[in-house]
Order: sequence, then C-alpha cells, then structure tokens
Amino acid sequence: MIRITRSMIIVSILSILILAGCELGEKQKDKSQILAQWDGGTITEKVFNARLDQIPQFYRPRGGFTVEQKQKYLDDYSIEEIFYIEALSKGMENTQSAQEFYRQNAERVILDKYYQEQIKDKIKPTDAELMAYYEAHKDDFYKKSPTATLLYIETKTKENADAAYQELVSGKDFVEVMNVYTTNENLKKKGGKITNIRKGGYIPNIGRSEELDSLIFIAEVNDVIPPVEFNDAFHIVKVADLDLSTIRPYDEVEKDVSSRYTSEKEQELRAQILDKLFVKYNISIDTLAAQEIDFAEADSSDIAGSVVIIASSVPELVYTAKDFALEVSMFPMERKQLIQEANAKIDFINEKANNNVLYHDAIKKGYENHPEIADELRRAKMIGALREYYKQFVVDAAVVPEEEIVKAYEADKEKRYVNKPHVKVQEFACENQVTADFLLFKAKEAQTDDELNGLIQEYCVKTANDGMIGPIYEGGIIPGVGKDDTYLEKVFSVPEGSFSDVFEDMKGNWVFFKVVEFTPKSYRS
Repeated sequence: MIRITRSMIIVSILSILILAGCELGEKQKDKSQILAQWDGGTITEKVFNARLDQIPQFYRPRGGFTVEQKQKYLDDYSIEEIFYIEALSKGMENTQSAQEFYRQNAERVILDKYYQEQIKDKIKPTDAELMAYYEAHKDDFYKKSPTATLLYIETKTKENADAAYQELVSGKDFVEVMNVYTTNENLKKKGGKITNIRKGGYIPNIGRSEELDSLIFIAEVNDVIPPVEFNDAFHIVKVADLDLSTIRPYDEVEKDVSSRYTSEKEQELRAQILDKLFVKYNISIDTLAAQEIDFAEADSSDIAGSVVIIASSVPELVYTAKDFALEVSMFPMERKQLIQEANAKIDFINEKANNNVLYHDAIKKGYENHPEIADELRRAKMIGALREYYKQFVVDAAVVPEEEIVKAYEADKEKRYVNKPHVKVQEFACENQVTADFLLFKAKEAQTDDELNGLIQEYCVKTANDGMIGPIYEGGIIPGVGKDDTYLEKVFSVPEGSFSDVFEDMKGNWVFFKVVEFTPKSYRS
C-alpha cells in the first residue's frame, strides 16, 4: 500500500517559508522535517532542498520559488519516487534499454569524478613551475604590440598646424593650445587624449598612417611630433606615455599561464595513464578496419559486423564493427555524414577506446560507489527504469484507433519521418583546371570502376576511398569540403551514372564527380 501524506506536505512547505525552520533548531542531528512519506520511503526537507539546488540557474524563477511552485515540485518529486518503486517491482532496471541509458549517463558522471581525482587533483603547480612555463612560452602566447598615449591636435591648414606645434615645443600648456587650434570637436571634449595606441594599428579619430606611427614609436615621452598631413588634415601629437615592451608581464597573465600549464600537465598525465591501461588490458586498435567500415554492411551482416576494431583481453572492452554501426545509427543526420570521413572514424574510435578503458579502470577503483556521485548515479538508474516502465505500461498499453495513428503520421511525416534525398559520388579533385579538364575526358572514356580508381590514384590530390564520398544530403555539407552551395547544387542536378562539369570548390581544388548512387526522398513507415 502506497500513500502520500498530503496534509503533511502542505504544512511542511509552509513551515519552511513562514516558521523559518523553528522546529529544525531543535533537530540538528540530520533529522530534518519529513515533507512527504509513503510505504518504503520519505522526502525530508534537507533532501528536497538539495534537489532544488540541483536545478540549473537558467530554469529558476527570477524571484525565487513560490510556495505553489515548491508544492508542485514536491508533488512531482513524490510521484516520481512512487513510480520508481513500481518500476523496480517489475524489474524495469534490468531491461536492456534501462541498462544502456544508465551506462551512457553513468559513464559521464563517473569519468568526470575519476578525471577530477586521478588527474586534475594531482596537478598542483608551484609558483616556480608557472614562472618557468611563462618564460618558456611567452613568445608563443604573450606577445603584445608597443602602445602609446597621445595628446592630439587636428587642424585644417598648415599655418595653424605650424603655429600649434611652435607653441607646444616652447612649453605652452597643451590644453590651452588645443582649445585654440584643434578642429576635432570629439577629441576636444576628451582633452585631446587618445589612449592605448598600438604600434602598426589604427589610431581612433585619426586613421592609419605609417609615417605618424613610425614617428610616435621612435619618440620619447613628452616629445612633440611635427605636423603630419594625411586625410585632408594636419595632425600634431604630443607623446604622453609609451610602453615599448613586446611581452605582457607575468602578473597580467598569471591566470592564463596557470590554466595553460595545468591543462598541458593534465593531458600528459592522462596520456601516461592511458598508456599503462592499454598495456594492462592488451588494448589494440585496427585503424584500417575502422577506416574501411561500411556501416550498413556491418549492421546487416554477421561476418562484417564481427570484425574487431578495438581488441582487448577484457571482453567488455572489445568493440566490433557492429557496435560501431549501432552507435552511428543513433547519430543525428549531419553527424552521420561527418563520420563517413576516414579521419573522423579514426578520431571516434581512438576516443572510444580511451573512454572505455578509463571507465573500466574507474569501475575497478570503485567509483560506481563513490559517495559524492551516489545521487547522480541513482538518478540515472531511476530515469532509465522509469523510461522503460512508461514505454511498457503507458505507451505500449495505450489503445489508439488506426485512423488516428494514420492522421498523426500524415500531419508529422515531413518533420519527423522523412528520409532526405541523398547522393553518393566519386570525386576527382585536381590542383588546376587543365588537369581536371584532361582527367574528365579520360574518365568518360574509362570502361570499368578499376580504371576510374586508377585515374584518381594517379592524378588526384585526394585519393582516400578512391574518391568516394557520401551520403551527401540535400541542404547538408560536402564531406571533406564543408558547406559549398555550388557543389551541392551540382550534386543534385547531375543524373545517376553521369559526370558533372569541372568547377572550383570552396577549398580551391578543381573538381568534377560521377554520381554513383542517388536515393530519393522517402518516409519511414
């Protein structure tokens, strides 16, 4: 029998806000007030407030939670806990989908804590180490341009410019001279001062002048530079301050130095840990198999799917082509497109191997029972079980007339059930137009795929996968090129089996392609 003491909930919420915890003053032994209870569990004020604190700031009411909002949240929290008990009673946490959901979410939580304790917390740089890093890398990261502060007068005539200059070099007060001669009203309001002028840069309110720039940065403080004419005006400047240093001082960049140093050391330590774990668990990666994988074949063929991409003496660390294909099948469309690139496959597999072995090591070290992440891990288990419970006992159990299903499908199919048209092409990319024109002539004469592949290997600047790229989706990107509207338009205008004309892509290569396969728009049923 499950029950919620509704009256107790209401009284408890009001007591939080009105009584300001009077009763809690007598209960300092971790016995905060019970806000909700049912057979098998309770929610205390401490637990409830901790749950509220986990809500991201972005989702919090600007003026704080009202009594009604807290009440609604507590009701939802209680109902969720009750349904979780029901889900556990039906074994939902043991279903494959719940366990997969838990693994995906627990991995992030556990690896974050593992990384914090095994790597980040072990990097504690001393002041001497940071200073040594700064000295070694200041030319790489902390260069700066010399800067100047100027006092400036602008005139429209040479006579006024010369007069202003003579008065300044004779020692007359700058502001007095400026007030008489300057025609720049904007700077006049600022006392003629221009700050933070960078060598070789643009001078605010003046413009860019190589002559004036060179004179400023060979002058000394308080020097007055003779009138310089450009942009239909005469410019007189007095150098008020100079900073000729070309390296930012340590105290100005100390935080950045610390951040860069610790980041590098963390990556070094991570690499060392991975090297040891790869040896310990006999990890090896078949990069060639990863590059050449055909996801559709790996998903449908037991032989192709059984190819081991990540090998290990530990069975749970073994990763096959079928595992890879399954993960890719759940990617968004654009990421599916990007993962077709050989380098993208290798990057993904390397990171997969790294994360899997670190996660395995974290589990071995007991991080699944780490008290500081216990609540997050329980939450991951709860949501996985609740999702499966909802699917089995709500979604699957719902009885919806066939005509309603058809109606909903027709209304949403363009947004939710459409397979965009896509094309697979063989690309011929050359350094110049002459080569591309010649190669197009040769390609049209070729009788076999092997002949086309040979032309690519002999003449083209991109030879991976014999020039095969795709799928290319309508409105998407060209793998290896990027967003190229001209290229994309040609892809969907050339018939299957035909060659395009020669054109220049956005990367500067002269290319043409053969449409190998065109898949028209369709709908998932």
